[in-house]
Amino acid sequence: VTEVACGADFTAAVVDSALLTWGCGKYGVLGHGDEKNLFTPTPVNGINIVGGLACGAHHIVAWSSMPTHTMYSWGLNSSGQLGHGHTKNLARPQEIKAFPTPKLISVSCGAAHTIVVTYEIAGSKTWGFGSNSCGQLALDEVGQGSKIVSPQVIQSLRGAVGVQEVACGALHSLARTESGVVYATGSNTFGQLGFDSKGFVNRFTVIKSLKGKNPRSISCGGTHSFVMCPKTWLKDDDVTNCMKCRSVFTFIKRKHHCRNCCGIFCNDCSSRRIAILTLKLKTPQRVCDACYVQIKGG
Repeated sequence: VTEVACGADFTAAVVDSALLTWGCGKYGVLGHGDEKNLFTPTPVNGINIVGGLACGAHHIVAWSSMPTHTMYSWGLNSSGQLGHGHTKNLARPQEIKAFPTPKLISVSCGAAHTIVVTYEIAGSKTWGFGSNSCGQLALDEVGQGSKIVSPQVIQSLRGAVGVQEVACGALHSLARTESGVVYATGSNTFGQLGFDSKGFVNRFTVIKSLKGKNPRSISCGGTHSFVMCPKTWLKDDDVTNCMKCRSVFTFIKRKHHCRNCCGIFCNDCSSRRIAILTLKLKTPQRVCDACYVQIKGG
């Protein structure tokens, strides 16, 4: 098994370059030509050497990896999220022919929208299609009933150098560049965009609070977002109390960094040493009590 993805009530997996689906078959999302529910993983015909997939609430986008990337989509298409120029549901994989380049960088599906990043000689290009009801595609046509039925280039990311990854929530989207800049658009009702104001945004906008944190990966839930950043040392001036016992640091009760979690602790809470093989540190390193127990148990 090389990849697994889930929709609202179904599951899809890539096993030995073949695509298997199971679960609720409503809207033909399982790709077998009908709407039957399946209780066991069943191979989907029509796609050879599957390279990857992405699942929306009730639709799937998958692509073959050889000889070039060929994209397919099927399932619910009420908002044009399949990218075929219409809103008819599809019960079998159908090739998306709108992209001028076969090279894919990233694909993600939201509840009823899809975003794709393709590679071109001049750089990456980001496309969107499906519902733009809350600005989740950052395209001109926005609002309830907005349907982008064919892939369109997202202009607000044209100036973003090297988009490497996109992630879609139910009604919002994130994009990350190779330089570590993260953009967000769509609904911010629950703060999922990382901005102070609520409402929605119809333009990919930089999340300023992530500046300098060098994000490595992004992902979205229905109404929340997750950004993975590398560990960084806390600055001594930012911490006045031990992060375990909460004792106030003094000239005598000094600060010590845990080499595993990068937190700051007093001597009593970080006196033990152990090798941290996950960080390729073979000699014993000073760690906090919690990290010592975790590393020794692992």
